[in-house]
Amino acid sequence: MKSLRIVSSAVLLTASYLGAQSPADMLVRLRALQLKEAAGPVPLIYSPASEERALRWQRSLAAARAWYQAQLHLEAPITLAVLDRETWKKATTASLPHAVVKSGLILFPEHIEDIYPDAPKSLDPVLGAEAVSFHEAGHIFADALKLDGNTFVSEFVANVFMAGYIRAARPDLTFMLNGPFPGMKTPRYTSGGDLNYLEANIPPENSFWLELQLQRLAAIEREVDNTPLVDYLTDGGRERINRIHFSRDGDGLFHISQLQGEVDMRALVDFNHNSFQHSAFEGR
Repeated sequence: MKSLRIVSSAVLLTASYLGAQSPADMLVRLRALQLKEAAGPVPLIYSPASEERALRWQRSLAAARAWYQAQLHLEAPITLAVLDRETWKKATTASLPHAVVKSGLILFPEHIEDIYPDAPKSLDPVLGAEAVSFHEAGHIFADALKLDGNTFVSEFVANVFMAGYIRAARPDLTFMLNGPFPGMKTPRYTSGGDLNYLEANIPPENSFWLELQLQRLAAIEREVDNTPLVDYLTDGGRERINRIHFSRDGDGLFHISQLQGEVDMRALVDFNHNSFQHSAFEGR
């Protein structure tokens, strides 16, 4: 089985910088920056100027990790790094939060507002960022489960983790499961095929739009199939994922399992096309 392809999630941007060094190198690099640290179930490395948000995100991520572990009967060590603007530039060339899966490290920019500067004024980006961290933890647990897939499938599975936890324990974050925010413009790239084909070349705000669509889909899936997360994600439950149907221009139905090849399917799973179908999407 090939290893799970991990991208910079919340918004799917792969950091080429991270591919040039080992996971251990990244932790060494962070500690060389003489940052502050806080112990806990999720150890924290953070810029002093980011302390308030860093400690808040550490607490919320620790609770999500504990829930994942209880659901899956599986331990996955996670370290959270929250960096201010200047430190972020020294640590990575990426723009967005992402998981360095093999080291269990989640890199998070304290300046989370920069990801979506046109966000509605009613949106609390610091609160929303907690959901993003749950998503990143989902990548780490998916890797521990040896789940496999292309970029679209990897992101969908991470969002299943996030949606499952929000529905079970964080009703204050359900606004992150409703699709793109009001007033958000439809971007150029709108399909899962675009995501697989372009990966890191999709602009951050466009990637965020796609991620919000996937979060909505994952939430609906967990509502339709409310089996325990471990059953949904492990071998016996993967058939459910393969039964999610998508159509392309009336040419017939495809399954997520068929998205795992290297075929160019840029038009497939287009969230901005009326041919997008899901058994639970009626009236949503």
